[in-house]
Amino acid sequence: MRVNVGNIKQYLCSLFIIVLVVLQSCAGDEEVLRPKVNKYDLFKEEHPAVAESKGRLSEAAATEKSVLVVKVNNLVLIDSSLNRGGSQYLYSTAEVTNMIKTLTGDSVWNSLMFISSTRFDVNVTAAHPMTLFLDSIAEGSPLKAGGIKYKWLPGAPVL
Repeated sequence: MRVNVGNIKQYLCSLFIIVLVVLQSCAGDEEVLRPKVNKYDLFKEEHPAVAESKGRLSEAAATEKSVLVVKVNNLVLIDSSLNRGGSQYLYSTAEVTNMIKTLTGDSVWNSLMFISSTRFDVNVTAAHPMTLFLDSIAEGSPLKAGGIKYKWLPGAPVL
């Protein structure tokens, strides 16, 4: 059995041309290649360009704009959408140690869950508690049905 080198070269050249034609035809279809946009934009006002232009709030301004401000001794990252194409983090705390402000009349002393577009890389302990500046989630949000009532206030300081 003899292999014809000329036929193999011709076959490889034809295959290369077909691949180039397919790549050229797909180059103009950027709309097809883009990922689908999520139905619910949970952080409409927190897109990076908007958050950076606003800057960080002072502690007094963040307290004024917040619906709920509490101090906690522990903070646990429950879930992250980072590996699923997003940048949202779900946090939980087992106990609220100090309620600073509440507009909704909630007396949250046990567990509290909130969502944030910021990942907190802080060590929260009894010696170093963290102040949470939280805002309400919109009524139509699917997270509200899951029991999450609060989100991190955009631009709030991490204290």
